[in-house]
Amino acid sequence: MTAEIRLKKSNYKAGEEETYHATIKHNETLTQEDVLDEMEWHNSTLTKTDMRAFLESHERTIIRALLKGKRVVTNLVHYQLSAKGTFTDENDQLDETRHTICASVSQGPGLRQAINNKTVTLKRGQSVQPVPRLDSYTNLHNSDPNTLLTPTYNGRLDGDKLRFDPADPEQGVFLILRADETGLLADRTPIRVTDYVQADSNRTVIFRVPDGLASGAYRVEVRRRFGKTRLATGTLQNPLVVT
Repeated sequence: MTAEIRLKKSNYKAGEEETYHATIKHNETLTQEDVLDEMEWHNSTLTKTDMRAFLESHERTIIRALLKGKRVVTNLVHYQLSAKGTFTDENDQLDETRHTICASVSQGPGLRQAINNKTVTLKRGQSVQPVPRLDSYTNLHNSDPNTLLTPTYNGRLDGDKLRFDPADPEQGVFLILRADETGLLADRTPIRVTDYVQADSNRTVIFRVPDGLASGAYRVEVRRRFGKTRLATGTLQNPLVVT
C-alpha cells in the first residue's frame, strides 16, 4: 500500500477563488521497536540488542548536545533549538512565563535527496471532511451504569473535535428519543442540552442531563460547524436509556 494525498478546502482564497491544501494519510505508523525489527530483518550481522543500544546512545548524544546549545546536523535530520513567544524589544530577556524553548528539526541532505529522487509514491485519496467523533459516554452519577442517562445529573462524552459554539442554536449536544418505553417509534424532535462544560482539549464535554426526559432509548449527537457554514454531526454508537 502507498500513502494517500487528500485535498481539503483552505480558509484562505486567492482573489475570489477557493484554494485547497494537501494532507497525507500514511498507510502505517512505525514505532522505534518496529524500526528495530526492520533493521534486524535487513541486517543479520547486528543483533536487535546491539541496534537498540546504538539508537539509545545516539538519542542521548543528540539531546545532550542540544542542551549544551549545539546544533546537530546528520544525513537524515538537522536538529537545533528555537524560541517561541513575543519579545517586547531587542533588549527584552527570555522569560519562561512568556517564552518557550523547544527543538526544531528539518530534513537533512540524505532524506531530501531520497524525496527529490521521487522514490516516494502517493496515490490520490478521497478527501475526508472533519466531523465530531464520540468514542464513549460516562455516567457521572454515583454508580449508575454508563448505558443510562440520569436526568438532573452529569454525563461525560469523550472523543475528538467536540468543541462547538454555544451561541449557535444549531450546535451543541443533542438527545433524540429513538423509542419510548413501550418500544414504539417516538417523537424524534432533538432535545438540545443547555448546561455543559467544554474541556480545553477539544476531546471532552461534560453536560447535565435535562430534567423531565421521557423514558426510552436516546441517540446522542454532538453537532458543530467547521468553517462558517458546514454543520457536521457526530453520533455515539450505542443509544443511552432513560428509565
